[in-house]
Amino acid sequence: MSLILKKIVASHHQNLPFVCFNKPNTTKLKAYFGNNDSLRYSDSFKEEGFVFAPFHNENPSIVFLKETSEVIEELYIKNSIDTSDSEFKEYESAKNSHKALVLAGIDAIKSNSFKKVVLSRKELVALTSFDLLQVFENLLQKYDHAFVYVWFHPKVGLWMGATPERLVTLKNREFHTTALASTQNYEGNSNPIWGNKEIKEHQFVIDYIVSQIKDQQNG
Repeated sequence: MSLILKKIVASHHQNLPFVCFNKPNTTKLKAYFGNNDSLRYSDSFKEEGFVFAPFHNENPSIVFLKETSEVIEELYIKNSIDTSDSEFKEYESAKNSHKALVLAGIDAIKSNSFKKVVLSRKELVALTSFDLLQVFENLLQKYDHAFVYVWFHPKVGLWMGATPERLVTLKNREFHTTALASTQNYEGNSNPIWGNKEIKEHQFVIDYIVSQIKDQQNG
């Protein structure tokens, strides 16, 4: 077991904060480990470290500062995993509820309440056993093209996930972002064939990003 993975297990057992992540298409793990349960917040995002920001601006952003954390980087060898035996159970009540939600979304679009909507639902699952390290390693091995992370703070909770979405990249004093509509699977460097549906859905995302940037420039 690597040094970072060992420290993740130890920190979680000792109720000490940490974050570990792997950037898309890389084999490098980077982690920040705290030595106490203090919460540090960021208002200006000028600090160097790892920021964990909420969806709503009225809530503060938590930061793992580089200067006060133990920062470790190391290579991680990914192995392919077999997910062919995965089983997904269907629950009729949840299925009918989601169908009703989709129909409501279609009606709202037809009435011009909005042009696009992403419908989702949460699922509460009772865990009889949970191996943090096993789940994290499964994410690392399965999602090569995603940002994979595990984040823990005893005063906040445990978060883990894999996302292909990049907020912003700074290069040569220029900001770059990506209009990600998630209409097709990413197939490496292949040239995808886009139909009218994909083009239209992608344009929704582009228009929204441009409108938000304009609001910031005018603000």
